[in-house]
Amino acid sequence: MIEPPAGSAHPSLRRSWLIMAAKLVVVIAPLAVLVSLVHRMAHLPTPVAQDFVEAPAALLSLALFALYTRAFEGRRVDELLLRPAPRELFAGFGLGILAISLTVAVLAALGRYRIMGHNPWTAALMPLLSAIGAALFEELLFRGVLFRFAEDWLGSYWALALSALFFGAAHLFNPHATLLAAVAIMIEAAIVLGPAYMLRRRLWFPIGVHAGWNFAEEGVWGVANSGAKPHGLIQAALHGPAWLTGGEFGAEASAVGILIGGAIGLLLFREVLRRGAILTPYWRRKSHRAATA
Repeated sequence: MIEPPAGSAHPSLRRSWLIMAAKLVVVIAPLAVLVSLVHRMAHLPTPVAQDFVEAPAALLSLALFALYTRAFEGRRVDELLLRPAPRELFAGFGLGILAISLTVAVLAALGRYRIMGHNPWTAALMPLLSAIGAALFEELLFRGVLFRFAEDWLGSYWALALSALFFGAAHLFNPHATLLAAVAIMIEAAIVLGPAYMLRRRLWFPIGVHAGWNFAEEGVWGVANSGAKPHGLIQAALHGPAWLTGGEFGAEASAVGILIGGAIGLLLFREVLRRGAILTPYWRRKSHRAATA
């Protein structure tokens, strides 16, 4: 088990709630404002506007997140430490590509994935930009704010469960979403993305995993990603029951995706346990410090 980083005294529950609420606004506001501006000025549908501005809005959210943390929490922003960022981003990106590529390979071996044609290489550019934007924004929101807040008070296990629950629920608003798809997203978030953050308590590795998975799914293999119509290098089709292939929502909602993502996630979680990187609930840490004082 680990102790939280040394620093100032643990904030009160009320102050922690205020910090979390303010950080949610800091993270969400740039995306909401930029999407609204592009929607109004360029007369683009909201989903298209979001695809164009999600990456720059997420970068702005990262900057505001770091500034807020330094100014109002008075601590170093360890979750966004820059030196290890390139290494962890590329490692995560490669792992995400590997995970979804194995999923597609199994579906192809089962006769459920069929290549219909291909597109020019430029077709991968927009899925790449969208994958980067979504990964930055969602990991900052769900792991950087919600997971960190829940873990600080309730411990790692409750944080995994709660952040996964909110992550899955948020995807219920996507096109072609089903309860099964939301449950699959919850499982993969709890088993893969949560431990990916817990390994070093930094966001770069889970951002890379998230971006690599999304990009390869849509931008390379031509499979729907979280309900979005695919536009990638390969024109492909999935055939078979939705529980096996993920249907129109995407391969992440398939039984194959859950099994492969789960296997990778369990390997990550085993490493988390090996490092003793599980945080106990605050009241246990407090009683332990009092007993050993």
